[in-house]
Amino acid sequence: MNLYDEGYNDGIEYSEKNYENKIAEITKKTNQLPSVQEHFLESTKRFLRVVNQGSPMEIAQLERNTTIDTAIKSLSLVNVSKNLNEELVISGLITLILRTSAFFNIGKPMNEDQAIETAYLLLDKYPHESFEDFVIMFRNAKTGKYGELYNRLDGQIIFKWMGEYLEEKAAHREKLHRALKFSDQTLNVQEVVQNHVQEQKLLETKKTT
Repeated sequence: MNLYDEGYNDGIEYSEKNYENKIAEITKKTNQLPSVQEHFLESTKRFLRVVNQGSPMEIAQLERNTTIDTAIKSLSLVNVSKNLNEELVISGLITLILRTSAFFNIGKPMNEDQAIETAYLLLDKYPHESFEDFVIMFRNAKTGKYGELYNRLDGQIIFKWMGEYLEEKAAHREKLHRALKFSDQTLNVQEVVQNHVQEQKLLETKKTT
């Protein structure tokens, strides 16, 4: 099945009619979701709309504003695929792959067929990561965070990037966990102190009566 009505040109483009049909299906499904999950699903829906239909400027701004904290809070690919539409997720991944390939001035860029296959492999291997994770990973790769490219880009290199990114994400998640734990401990200490102060006041009140 051909996902696209037109070829790649600064990003994959759905035909307006096809995309609107997909959005109509999504809206029907989201009406049955719990409110919290629906909130994140709506956020991801807007995210995918920009990636699949937005201008290069809009996509670049979206990439720039996406953080690991955002990715951690977002729904997983398997959740989004189940509640939205898998084709929208795959198309978004393909767009990220081809935009990244076009970013590098290399002799062996990825073609559309390679990007499609890699997108499906990414979805199969990382179903519990969010789409935002991939946005950050590709942005990091563009800045050279995972090393230099030597005149080629393929699926194996992208999987290597993702592995390095997930290590960074795990470290960030652990940092957040420690901060939250420390915050809870601080609150417990404050509660103990407050209780002690109140007990002392009660004792003083009893002594004066």
